[in-house]
Amino acid sequence: MACRCTSTESRYARRAAAALLALATLLLALLPDGVRAHEPSRMRTREIVRLAGWFAPPPDGTAAVRTVKIRAQGKERTLHATAWEVYALVADQQEQVATAPDDVSLQGSRADLGAVAGARPEQRVSLLAERRPGTAELFLLSVELCPAR
Repeated sequence: MACRCTSTESRYARRAAAALLALATLLLALLPDGVRAHEPSRMRTREIVRLAGWFAPPPDGTAAVRTVKIRAQGKERTLHATAWEVYALVADQQEQVATAPDDVSLQGSRADLGAVAGARPEQRVSLLAERRPGTAELFLLSVELCPAR
């Protein structure tokens, strides 16, 4: 039968640790709310952008709304956009409406970026992307090329 240790040192150490834990819990409970936890960061304004057009001049009867330089996979191309539509995803009412950039950089999956970089000039390119106003980066959600390869 093993004998139980009756050392007073270990008994005092356990009591001291328990008292320290109780004191720390009490102090944490007494702290004001702002010190205990930080406010969760507010989601900043986000936009969904729909951009469509051709890398060649648009066909007859179709007018370009604007010209946008697009960078994807290190390749810079000029898109003759026939549509630039912006939808507010999360809006801060105090912020000014951001202007659309003339030069954008695409971020996204390798397949989506490759499709945009390799699109033929006569293919209609439609992009759906998320944008943070004030930046020139579009985070691709969807890419459609018409006609398909």
